Amino acid sequence: MTISCDVYVNGRRHSEPFPLADAVPAVAADGGFIWVDLHRPSPDELAEVTLELGLPSLAVDDSAKTHTRPKLAVHTDIVVIVLKTIHYVDQDKIAVSGEISFVLSSTFIVSIRQDDSAVLSAVREALDVVPDEVRTIGPVSVLSLSALLIVEGYEDAIERINTDIDALESEVFSPGENDHAEYIYRMKRQIAEFRRAAVPFAQGLDELVGTDVKALESLPDKYFHEVLQRALRSAEAVEGFDRLLNDIMQANVARVSAGQSRTALRQNEDTRKISAWAAIALVPTMVTGIYGMNFENMPELHWSYGYPAVVVAIVLFCAVLHRLFVRNGWL
Repeated sequence: MTISCDVYVNGRRHSEPFPLADAVPAVAADGGFIWVDLHRPSPDELAEVTLELGLPSLAVDDSAKTHTRPKLAVHTDIVVIVLKTIHYVDQDKIAVSGEISFVLSSTFIVSIRQDDSAVLSAVREALDVVPDEVRTIGPVSVLSLSALLIVEGYEDAIERINTDIDALESEVFSPGENDHAEYIYRMKRQIAEFRRAAVPFAQGLDELVGTDVKALESLPDKYFHEVLQRALRSAEAVEGFDRLLNDIMQANVARVSAGQSRTALRQNEDTRKISAWAAIALVPTMVTGIYGMNFENMPELHWSYGYPAVVVAIVLFCAVLHRLFVRNGWL
């Protein structure tokens, strides 16, 4: 559905949204620009926007696709730029990415999104209060404010991820033998998703500043330079998170391996002790088993000292074995 079609003249938004068919003549008569915001548009709605604004079909098709990375494309005097948003969900410890596509010219901007990101709603509110030097630069003002809010979303996500990584690092280096590999791998996937958004985003802004088309003639270099620097810092922070998680993963593997080695050592010690006691217990078991056989002609069977002699022999054999096992460290 089409969320809105707003007309801005001299940096001021008309109080009521315009039907798209009426917005084009209004801009032609009064100057200014049109902002068409589309949310999950149907093919028919895209076709209507393409027809009313005279857009190249290739540009619309490109902007309506789902992209895995931010991108920038120029079609004559039309600029298509795709930006990725990031929202970090604390309770799930996941980075949720979204996508906003912009089709930009000197007289209009079309925004297309497939998710429920609140960035554009915030941009619409910000346009009503920002300084005139930003508001009056035309459609680029929508793009520049959107880029700023997206970067602020990156910075917020970076702060939250940094907190989670600090907590994870404390857990990995705390006493205990819990394996955090699954959580670390899950966080690395989130960082990879974040990196696919942040790194090309910074590269796209850098390329955008150097793009020579009419739609970007009013691009505020100083303003975009600040946004670009913040985007570059965000990209560097994300790269740093990936390296830090690699170090934490190695520490976790070493810690788990050491714990497994200690467990195996304890098991070996227990096995030796059990084997030693089993060997000692085998002596009386074997002797009494032999004398438990019901044969009439057995040595010492009718000897009055036979029973005490056998008991003494059993005790001596057990004592000798126990001393040997203790000396060898088995007991």
